Amino acid sequence: MIDPYVYPGTDVLLNKESIRDTRELQAFERMATANRMETLPDNTPVTAEGYREIHRYIFQDVFAWAGEIRSVSIAKGGFLFAAPQFVVAALEPQLKKLRAESLLLGLAVDAFATRCGRYFGEVNAVHPFSRRQRADSKRIL
Repeated sequence: MIDPYVYPGTDVLLNKESIRDTRELQAFERMATANRMETLPDNTPVTAEGYREIHRYIFQDVFAWAGEIRSVSIAKGGFLFAAPQFVVAALEPQLKKLRAESLLLGLAVDAFATRCGRYFGEVNAVHPFSRRQRADSKRIL
């Protein structure tokens, strides 16, 4: 099975620096994304498109496909994430609910943690973008 996000015969994500070593890529990715996160725009809309803009901004120095919805189906630990053609349809209702909760602004710490954890889980279940493969994950083309 051909994975369009990795170098052939590896699990190393295609990247702008042509780094083929997983640890080297992880180190580069940490540095590049940390720098971008320090300057992340604060006016990005809380929508599926806004989420794509954030991903694109953070990972633009690392991956050419940053901000693009993945084109392959993926699963991990027996859990199948949203199929690529349904990512936006699955993501947008969660973001709409988050907006309806005023982005969780003003909540007490415990309430914020509970609600934030719920949204984090829901967005993770959609899994909009390609991610580094782990031993217990697989791509389904």
